[in-house]
Amino acid sequence: MKIRLAGPRTISGQFIVLLMLALTVVQCVSVALFIHERQRSILATLAKDGVSRVISVANTVDAAPDEEIDSILWSAESIDFRLSVDGRSLADADGADALDFLAKHIQSVLSAFPERPVSVALIDSKAIVSARSAASEDEDGDPTYLVISTELHNGSWLNARVDTGGPPLQWAWPAFVSILLTTAAVVATVWLLVGKISRPMQRLAENAERLGQGVALKPLDSAGPDEVRRLTTTFDVMARQLTKLLSERSN
Repeated sequence: MKIRLAGPRTISGQFIVLLMLALTVVQCVSVALFIHERQRSILATLAKDGVSRVISVANTVDAAPDEEIDSILWSAESIDFRLSVDGRSLADADGADALDFLAKHIQSVLSAFPERPVSVALIDSKAIVSARSAASEDEDGDPTYLVISTELHNGSWLNARVDTGGPPLQWAWPAFVSILLTTAAVVATVWLLVGKISRPMQRLAENAERLGQGVALKPLDSAGPDEVRRLTTTFDVMARQLTKLLSERSN
């Protein structure tokens, strides 16, 4: 048994459905590209600023006595920038995604401190096991964090966890609103334009049925695009000639 999906049968309905499908595909691709580029741009800005701060803190920590390290870290932190000294580099942890495209963005910062190599990566929040990091979790539900790591002179690692601003879909709401407004405007415009074609065609079809049944025809207004106007005029001439021919034969 074949299952047929019900769809609009009128010209305007079919045209609007096809147009909405095309708009949906195009806008979904546009939103995906927007989210991707927005995320890369934000990561580049955060990485450049974060690397500069990490290098500054690392230089201060290397020059400070051990008992002052915690106070240095606390004073350098902010709600979106957390620091910890660990035995390993978070940027090199399992599952960390090295962001190669950030190299050119942070090169200007790294060139000023060639003796201080820095690693940058994107890591799942669940992979962060630092005691200080776990004690200061964010509340915006970030699935991933930007981590910046550099080795200290004593062999330990200074790790920074940078808040990336929440799930990417939070950034896409303006784009979704724009899609809805664009779709509504396009559908309204297409409905008006297609109506100028479909309504004369519908009246033409009704007169064709009347002609076949021998019923008196309704007068047709010459409206719509030039092609529809010519079709209406041609049908009127044909209908009059056919009606005249049938009347002569019946007499």
